[in-house]
Amino acid sequence: MSRFTSLYLLAFSLLTLSACGSLEMAHPDGPTPVNPPGTPSGGGSKSKVEGTWSFVGAMNYSVASSSQQGMTAVMTCSYKTVDNQGDIVFDGKNMIVKNVGYTLDGSIRSVLSEGSTVLNDMTMPLGMAQPPYNATAPYKQLDDNTLYMEKGVIQDVSGMIGAESSGGAAKISWGGDTLILTVDLAQVNSPGTKVSGSQVIKCLKK
Repeated sequence: MSRFTSLYLLAFSLLTLSACGSLEMAHPDGPTPVNPPGTPSGGGSKSKVEGTWSFVGAMNYSVASSSQQGMTAVMTCSYKTVDNQGDIVFDGKNMIVKNVGYTLDGSIRSVLSEGSTVLNDMTMPLGMAQPPYNATAPYKQLDDNTLYMEKGVIQDVSGMIGAESSGGAAKISWGGDTLILTVDLAQVNSPGTKVSGSQVIKCLKK
C-alpha cells in the first residue's frame, strides 16, 4: 500500500467515525444551553429529557487531518440528514433507538499535500442512506445540561467503522418542544490524526 493510500485511509476512517457515522456522543463544547420554556432555572431538565422523541435530524461539520512522512491529508465533511424517521426513547437508564433511519445530504472535500504543494484536491457528494435499525445504550444525565452515553448507538452508514461508536457527553439545550444535543467531535483524535468539528442532533417530543 502506498503512503498516499494509507494516509487517505487513515484520515477517511477517522472522518467516517466522527462524521459520516453520524450522531455519536462526544465531549461537548459551546454555548451554555437554555432551559426549556416554563422550566425554572436550576432544575426540571432531567424529567424533561425522559420520554419518547421523534428523530427529526442532525447537522454536522467536521475536519480530519493526518500526517505521515511529510505528507498531510485533510478531509472536511459537511452534511445534514434528510428523510429522517424513527424514535429515540430516554427511560432514565437507557437510550433506546427505534426504527431510526436517515440519508446524509452533503459533501466531503479531500486535500492531499506535501509541504506547501497541493497534490490532490477533490470534492465528492455525500448521499449515503442508513436503513432503519434499532439499538440500545446506557446513559446518565450528569446534570441539567449534560447527557453522558456509555457508547454510541448511531450506526456508521459507510460500513467502515462498525455498528457502534465510543461514548461521551453531549450538551443539552431546548427549542420549544425540541431536544437539542450538541456534540464536540474532537475526542476521537488519535496519534498522528486530529479531528475537530461539531454535530447537532434534534428530537421532537411526542
